[in-house]
Amino acid sequence: MSEERVPAGERRRQAIAAAIPLFAFSGYVGTPVSRVSGELGISQPYLFQLFPTKQALFMACIDACQDQLEELATDCADRERRAGRVVTLDALGREYAELIRDDVVLMFQLQAWAAARNCAEIETLCRTRMTGMIQLVTALTGAPQRDIDLFFARGALRIVRSALRMPMPDTLGLDELGHVDHTAPAEKPVTGAKTERVADPLFLSAPAETE
Repeated sequence: MSEERVPAGERRRQAIAAAIPLFAFSGYVGTPVSRVSGELGISQPYLFQLFPTKQALFMACIDACQDQLEELATDCADRERRAGRVVTLDALGREYAELIRDDVVLMFQLQAWAAARNCAEIETLCRTRMTGMIQLVTALTGAPQRDIDLFFARGALRIVRSALRMPMPDTLGLDELGHVDHTAPAEKPVTGAKTERVADPLFLSAPAETE
């Protein structure tokens, strides 16, 4: 395939599509750029014209995956509303479960989070896109914060199960989590224990500081 016959924008999209499964199963560090260029049938120098660095390519893959997830959630919500149904976390969970049956999206997310620990730019991008996804799901469903947190916690568990090849349920809804009694009194903290207040939306709730 000639490098000149395909517009640069289309070639970038092809490079991202080729790179995501490679990064997903070999990791950021373990995937040489030459593998991506070889998959596309283009030279490595030409790939660096499309993406100046390996990090730039990896971050473009992160954006592409998150764009896909956000589009999936929005499309699902649109279908539910057209059908006269309330948009629920269970409906979004079923769509997500269908998308990730091939493991590529799940494994890429895991690799992205691992890479974030050693690169401030990747960390910032992952945190920004995750926060945006949480805000989108909250806006689409109007679900209470605790249910949103449980939904994303279950998504994280699904990623771990995929990495360990553990069996998984078909959906990501709250039903499989079991009923949570929000009216039950909180457990009394251990005397002398000190907990930090966390303002991150991924935590189920920010624990109150103890004296």
